[in-house]
Amino acid sequence: MRSGKTGLLPVLAKLSFGVYLLLAAVTLLICASGIILFFMTAAGHIYPEVRVEKTAVPVRDVNGVAVDSSGNLYVGSAGYSAIQVFDQEGHFLERICIPAYKAVSGSFAWRLEDGDRLVVYTFRDYDRLEIENGQAALTAHYEGRPAFEAAVEEAGLDLYDSGRTWQGSDGTVCRMDLLGRVHVTRPGQETASISLEVPHFPPPVPVCWMIAVCGMLMTVWLVLTAVRVEEYRSKMPRPQA
Repeated sequence: MRSGKTGLLPVLAKLSFGVYLLLAAVTLLICASGIILFFMTAAGHIYPEVRVEKTAVPVRDVNGVAVDSSGNLYVGSAGYSAIQVFDQEGHFLERICIPAYKAVSGSFAWRLEDGDRLVVYTFRDYDRLEIENGQAALTAHYEGRPAFEAAVEEAGLDLYDSGRTWQGSDGTVCRMDLLGRVHVTRPGQETASISLEVPHFPPPVPVCWMIAVCGMLMTVWLVLTAVRVEEYRSKMPRPQA
């Protein structure tokens, strides 16, 4: 920043120091809002037992994709401890809440088996559940984490595998963009044919952190600018009495 008459300092010096403090407070609020949104996103939902809800949630930490015999699409969202069901056009049908002690990747693994039977391995109690019509039946309990993880691996599932692109056993591919929208490409298609009908708030984690970082950088810049302006003012000739 130049200190000559053609620079910005003479212009910025016309603003009071309080203006800079107020702007810094605003940018700090922007930073805080990003952090709050992050916790809203990361917290997800935690459930003690299986139940079915008729409201959709944002897709977070996708941990599986499957298509049943009717063409309905199942998308696991570990970040919200749920498996959401959509029709062939991407319209939301229902949300199956999965027991979890923490809504993070690795809280449960799942798949559709013969007869569209939903099988879930939940880390909460080291259980294997079979879910049908919203009702869960306990089919196996594993004593301790090693036995549970071995069972998950034997079932051909990866408890900790999550990402932004997922492929179902029939070739259906789901891709999630940075804004949280999920685009579905059917087998034999080159481009996405539908987008899932899910809410986009709170925004995904990268967006939350971007808001927080931008707010912090703006705050630092304003504080440094205010200091430079005060230094410039101290060197300005004082008017003669």
